Amino acid sequence: MNSFDKGINLSVALILAFGIGSCKSSSQKEPIQMVKSTSIETRKPTSTKLTPDRCFVQGYNQNDVNRLTDQFQIDVSSLDRNYNESLRNLSGKTADELNQSMLNLIQSSGRQVENLSKNYIDEYNRMVTDCPVNDPSSRSEVESDCICEIDDYPKEHQIFYRAGCALWSAQQRRCKSKAIVSKGFDYKLFASRARSTALNVGYVGHWGGSNQMKEYIEMNFETLLKSGMNLRIDNTACYPMDRPEQIENYLRTLQLPANSRVVIRGNQNLSVGKWDVFFLLRHANIWAQTELVSTGVRTYYPKCSDYIDGYCMTGIQTGTGAKCVEDGSTKLTHLRCCRKNLRTQNTDTSGISAPDSVWLKNPTVCE
Repeated sequence: MNSFDKGINLSVALILAFGIGSCKSSSQKEPIQMVKSTSIETRKPTSTKLTPDRCFVQGYNQNDVNRLTDQFQIDVSSLDRNYNESLRNLSGKTADELNQSMLNLIQSSGRQVENLSKNYIDEYNRMVTDCPVNDPSSRSEVESDCICEIDDYPKEHQIFYRAGCALWSAQQRRCKSKAIVSKGFDYKLFASRARSTALNVGYVGHWGGSNQMKEYIEMNFETLLKSGMNLRIDNTACYPMDRPEQIENYLRTLQLPANSRVVIRGNQNLSVGKWDVFFLLRHANIWAQTELVSTGVRTYYPKCSDYIDGYCMTGIQTGTGAKCVEDGSTKLTHLRCCRKNLRTQNTDTSGISAPDSVWLKNPTVCE
């Protein structure tokens, strides 16, 4: 193998790090990394809503968030160009020198991505906060311990995974505590020590499909569920919900206490992970969500109208598909990521090249 084959294009590495790929892992553990929650009590939200429970801080609006996200994308693209230039400058080195230089380059780039992500999160949290609630008891969810788990393979990409978990953590609300942990974290021990009654778990890294998701729940959370723990899992990687019926069937076998609530959410498709924060990629990940509540087990799919003609990632997602439901119906429809033949070079408002693939309804194959 050529020593350069051990390297990785940064743009690919970043997408992998924020959720794309199949799962290969080890059991290496790292210390818990606590994420400081931003205080919001002194902020003054306006009546303008970003989501049903999120409002803009007074003086900010959607244009401010768009400019912030555009600048984040420009900064990451610049980092990608610098990385590739550094990669070209490694020619002429011995195999050992090249391997060490590659490792140093990946780690350095990872630290820069982590810093860019932290700055983006800090600025975003300055613009957006929880909407005011007159009656706290009207909130639909109790406070949870919010934990984001990073993959452990390959080791040199973990700094990218932590950046993805930082973005995920910043988006979580109703958190009693927040932490970033490594794969293999002992949730049962944590819940016992923290006297936790509800867990909100995110995952950033590689994954292998719904069967792996079933085994993950069974190994880490089944005992807690049977003791009355409420659980929400949000897996940002690829394919954790490619076959939601496997999760449905598993949850139906559990004999849980009355009023238990379990929510399992993940991508059906080859995802772009947490890069869905970018405007042009907000339709790239197609989710499915299986819920267990007192009335039974049910799987929810997104509305087709939210995705049809929305951008997907050329080369990465082209040809892949997922399911959605027609508006006002429970009928499932298939979407597929296809290139648009008539589309020429596209750019977004920041000058970054736009994807030229979109989600199309019911094509058996892309033309």
